[in-house]
Amino acid sequence: MNRFNKNLILKPVNQHKILTAKHCKKFYDISNRKIKTEVIEWSENIKLNKEILSKYKNTPDVWIIKFSNKSHLNLNKIPMYPIFYEDIFYISPISFEYINGFSNQYNNKEILISDFLNRIYIKIGALFVEKDFIINVSSHDMTGLNNLKEGILSAPNITNIPKWMVSEIPTNDFGWLAPLNILAIDYVIKNYEINSIAEFGIYMGKSTKYIANILPNAKYYCFDVFDNLFVTDYHSNTLTPEDTNFFFQYLRFDTFHSNVGDFKNIYSIKGDNYLGPSWLKKNGIKTIDMIYIDFIKNDVKLIDFVNELFELYPNAIIIGDDVVYLDFSIKYFEKKYNFVKMDTCYICTKNRKLVNKEGLLKSINNMNHKFALSNSSTIKNEDEMYQHNFICQNIKKEVNYEKINQCLIKFNKNPNNLTDSNNNNIYHYIAFERKNNPSYYYKLYDYLIKIYPDEEKRNTLNMRPKDYFSFNGPFFK
Repeated sequence: MNRFNKNLILKPVNQHKILTAKHCKKFYDISNRKIKTEVIEWSENIKLNKEILSKYKNTPDVWIIKFSNKSHLNLNKIPMYPIFYEDIFYISPISFEYINGFSNQYNNKEILISDFLNRIYIKIGALFVEKDFIINVSSHDMTGLNNLKEGILSAPNITNIPKWMVSEIPTNDFGWLAPLNILAIDYVIKNYEINSIAEFGIYMGKSTKYIANILPNAKYYCFDVFDNLFVTDYHSNTLTPEDTNFFFQYLRFDTFHSNVGDFKNIYSIKGDNYLGPSWLKKNGIKTIDMIYIDFIKNDVKLIDFVNELFELYPNAIIIGDDVVYLDFSIKYFEKKYNFVKMDTCYICTKNRKLVNKEGLLKSINNMNHKFALSNSSTIKNEDEMYQHNFICQNIKKEVNYEKINQCLIKFNKNPNNLTDSNNNNIYHYIAFERKNNPSYYYKLYDYLIKIYPDEEKRNTLNMRPKDYFSFNGPFFK
């Protein structure tokens, strides 16, 4: 590894990402074992993709693909990004799947290497190379590993990642899944037979994992660009704790498949979500029972998208997120389809009747009622989610510190442990709100910390409360 550290750097294609490359996580750590490598030597007589696919049974952590006779590096960690050094590639199997392997059209060594580098540049956006290595981006061939597979997996942007490829990749449950969204999902699954699902807008798979845990055998088609940090528009001129603790630490595609690694029937489809319906039609997916939409915040685009989906799948049940951003599309759906609006999401059907709609409306009203409760004695007997919301709402109202503590005592709760769906505890919430009135929130934290010492719990953004505070002011010493 000394040789590696001395000669190679993580180099982004986009020079605006230099700061990102410097501070992002570069390796996946493994637990108490040596990494498994599989060496493939190029020659004009072999087809690389076929050779590599035949060795998947060996379940390596890293492919070492040699285009030279030089000795390869001895790695003791799994690189998150591909390595190219002395005409040798080092790449994890999941990254190899992500870029669709090598071209099947070329057998010339230089052209094959150039095409493979361009796949890495365009789809991953960074790789380990020598400092003076020049990155020239051009077009790349579309053939590759998937051409050797059957069915929908023969398409270049489709993957079904086996669990062994993600066994050492950390999971992360960060993402948006509101309680009413969960209520909508539970309602649909309870009242309809669901054997196939299409989800548009995945991020890291929080909703996917929730649904798959209930329906582990359903065919599940997940649409997203799955762009990692180096191919997005995001770049940072100054570091924030969110950057170093979260955004620079995870690759979306890898983390998504790690999160859902226990489920064999999940397919990721990389690309424009708006093209998802045409992809389903083109690939002969005749039935979709449930559709989850979590990427459209534009009324016109949403109307067109939902209409297109119902043209293809008139018996599907659609759950849509982001209601707070929508206006006349909601009114349109109410007139045209069977429709229920909730505070954070909606349920919509075309040919299918909304089964047990009265029970659904009752559950919605009951949940909203509990979230609106303003008496600590009443909320005391409700579950943790409502108690957490109650305390947070009182903090937002800047209620007296002693009264906040009285609630914690009444609920028998420690502010370190009272968590929401992203593992934010009360101290995290205080940190989130601190910008509104720093004096109140800093003093509230200082008051509570003396009673309940900060245990430095991390949320799904891998952030401690003190990480938020320390970046915006010298409050912590």
